[in-house]
Amino acid sequence: ARGDTVLPSTDIYSLGSILYEMLAGVPPFQRATPWETVQCVLEQQPPPLPMSIPLDLRTICEKCLRKESEYRYASMAALAVDLGLFLQGRSIRARPVG
Repeated sequence: ARGDTVLPSTDIYSLGSILYEMLAGVPPFQRATPWETVQCVLEQQPPPLPMSIPLDLRTICEKCLRKESEYRYASMAALAVDLGLFLQGRSIRARPVG
């Protein structure tokens, strides 16, 4: 959204947005105009996911949507590992924010 170089962390953020919408039923950011939506992406955190969603899955999604790219997954492979661990019912590597 800032016009920076597209890196793997950009794709991870995008995938996190899709995951968020799949889990919540709404996009993480949606406003009246595209410009207002972009402003929200840049300046706000997405609303918390419903508590009915398992903590580990919320944690994975939140890690993908971190504003600071250095706090997102380092690669799609690392994200895939955590998703796989979640699907297997095992502990994921990511930890909840805060």
